[in-house]
Amino acid sequence: MRQSDQKQTSALDRTISACLFGLVLVLPIAHTMTIRMIFLFLPLALWIWKIAVKKEVIFVKNRLLFPLSVFSAFVVISYFSAIDPAYTLREIRGELGTNILIFLLVMNNINTMKDAERLITALLIGSLLHGAYSLFLYFSGPVDIMDLNLKVGGLTGGYITYSVFLVIAIPFMAYRAMNSPMPVKGFYVLLLLFNIFLLFLTHQRGALLALMAEAFVFLFLMGKWKSMAVLALLLVFSVQILPDNIVYHGQKGVNVEASQIKNYRNTIESRIGLWRFTMGEIAAHPFEGIGFGRRSFQKKYEQYRDTDLWHAHNTFLNLAIQLGVQGLLSFLFLLYVLLSALYKAFKAANENSRFYAAMTALITGFFVRNMFDDLYVDDSAQLLWVLIAAAMAVFSMVDKFEYQGFISRFQKFLSHYNKAAA
Repeated sequence: MRQSDQKQTSALDRTISACLFGLVLVLPIAHTMTIRMIFLFLPLALWIWKIAVKKEVIFVKNRLLFPLSVFSAFVVISYFSAIDPAYTLREIRGELGTNILIFLLVMNNINTMKDAERLITALLIGSLLHGAYSLFLYFSGPVDIMDLNLKVGGLTGGYITYSVFLVIAIPFMAYRAMNSPMPVKGFYVLLLLFNIFLLFLTHQRGALLALMAEAFVFLFLMGKWKSMAVLALLLVFSVQILPDNIVYHGQKGVNVEASQIKNYRNTIESRIGLWRFTMGEIAAHPFEGIGFGRRSFQKKYEQYRDTDLWHAHNTFLNLAIQLGVQGLLSFLFLLYVLLSALYKAFKAANENSRFYAAMTALITGFFVRNMFDDLYVDDSAQLLWVLIAAAMAVFSMVDKFEYQGFISRFQKFLSHYNKAAA
């Protein structure tokens, strides 16, 4: 490559990196769609420009391409059995298409570990901004941390999405706290504790369970057995002292047999009744989906329309009823490949092992959170795929450091073939 082309490629890389930094910063902020689109499609155009300058189709080898393609195929197939084909088509384009685009864009434009660290920095700066805003609003009125009506929501537009953002960000606070020297380590410890407190103030039990799962996975991978034991004792103690309204979000007790949708005493019973109904419908037609998209549920089952139970409140049940069991299995295969790749990267890495441990904890916590709701959508899913792509890029390009160009690989194949023929 000519020197002028190298300078141009370097400038493109820096601009793309700045755009991805901005994308991570604004994704969790509500009502920023226009800015998000700029930070998404500008680096996409620059990536295409870089391909033209390098004269090769830049594509980093990664393990997720095949399982992601299989899952995508089942999502597209669900269009043909969709209860509302037009809605499903919009969801395929807006949800699946955007996530794949983000994955490919980030995966192919993270060139060094510093690029990945820059995205983590954007994530943590965002957490500080959300936290400061939340704390200001919370202490502007009456304060009672046990009052379920007093919740924090950051800049995300809602306490539920804010809890998911915190579940995504907190593992990297622990990673930075372990990886940084003093006094920076002290700053990240304080940031971690601050955001754990804010997570409690979202009053999302599923998010707190996700946090526990993240902590156990991270400590397990780091070999911190004493810390795991202390955490387990704290968890048991906390459950014992928490008020009933925090635990049940309603009247105390759970009667599985009486947990009908229209006759529940707390949100635990409502979830159980909804899950039983959903599993019954899946069992009745296991291979025929109702169409990709959460709102397909209420379009199919009108008794849930305009209620709080307008979808299955579980990502895996939602995928099973939307795509059929085959779609759920393809998604589980995708998660298996992702987690196995992260674990292999964790075992193979040296200085980056804590990074992979944090990412593994993040994936675990994110989908534990989604056992009780379905928040694998919109900016939460997009932010997740940014970080997945960064982790996979670090594995492929930093530890192995190899670009895979379709054209260059084909040319190499032809060269070997011509030599063999001669």
